Amino acid sequence: MLAACGGGGGSAGSSGGASASSVSVQASSTAASSIASSSTASSASGGLGLSNGFSAFYSDPNSQVRNWVAANPADSRTATINSAIAQQAFGKWFGEWSGDIATAVSGYASAAQSAGKIPLLIAYNIPSRDCGSYSAGGSSGGDAYKTWISAFAGGIGSKPAIVILEPDALMQLDCLPSDADRTARLALLNYAVDQFAAKAPNAWVYIDAGHSNWKSAADTATRLINAGVARVRGFALNVSNYRADTELQTHGAAVIAQLQLQGSAAKPYVIDSSRNGNGPNGSEWCDPAGRKVGATSKVLSLGSGMEMALWLKAPGEADGCAAGAGQFSPDLAYRLATGG
Repeated sequence: MLAACGGGGGSAGSSGGASASSVSVQASSTAASSIASSSTASSASGGLGLSNGFSAFYSDPNSQVRNWVAANPADSRTATINSAIAQQAFGKWFGEWSGDIATAVSGYASAAQSAGKIPLLIAYNIPSRDCGSYSAGGSSGGDAYKTWISAFAGGIGSKPAIVILEPDALMQLDCLPSDADRTARLALLNYAVDQFAAKAPNAWVYIDAGHSNWKSAADTATRLINAGVARVRGFALNVSNYRADTELQTHGAAVIAQLQLQGSAAKPYVIDSSRNGNGPNGSEWCDPAGRKVGATSKVLSLGSGMEMALWLKAPGEADGCAAGAGQFSPDLAYRLATGG
């Protein structure tokens, strides 16, 4: 299974291509039209029953790490990997590998509901995903994506869920070859937002917004506004990356301030804390050495600022250097469990 490369080249600085201001101009009519036709903050009021300190998130019983632990009881690393990673709650990624997406999402969300837990779902199938890098792929085109994301939302239905919408898609607008392509991607993200609002009323949706060492807060806010952040719960930072909590909190607060300065409402955000226990190794994003798991999934301050720290990336599933992107590496998992 593929997984996000956590910002790719964006981790080391901005890419070339259109500026945020040109993207804003190109997409403004699409975004404004979608905003006008939607009820205010429709998917930001779903009933998940969360409160500060909540940690009962669902984790895939058939995850790669759990399967490895079960298959390798005599391995000297197994006990550490099991306690530090396999027994924790982390996200489930869905893309073209997921088969019938409505069935896959519905089955997973139903299993979580039966267990009395909240699933963490990552939608990762935007066309031209990851700019052709380690996690390249995605839907074959805009119409195929609309069908897929509509079925994804329908699979959730009335069940409670947390959804992270398309890691890297918004921050990697610059790699797309034309303004028309960038506008089309923003239109797809807006379409996705509206599908979740219409078909998954109890899902809290967070649009991925990169991390603190990628785009400026002002640029990030502009992109979020054009992607429809006004109509979802909030935004997500650090998905599949390593930036430290304190750095993310500073950046998140700056993004919120910029949202307000640019005429939008303040929005809460979640962070991916799965691999940021030791912070980053400079600008290296691809399975860097010396990293460690971070705080396990938990609600921190519901409704404001950094409201949740979540394990969105499964520690041990590679970025593409220690193993193929999304493939489980016991060596990598053990290093993350121990900080080695």
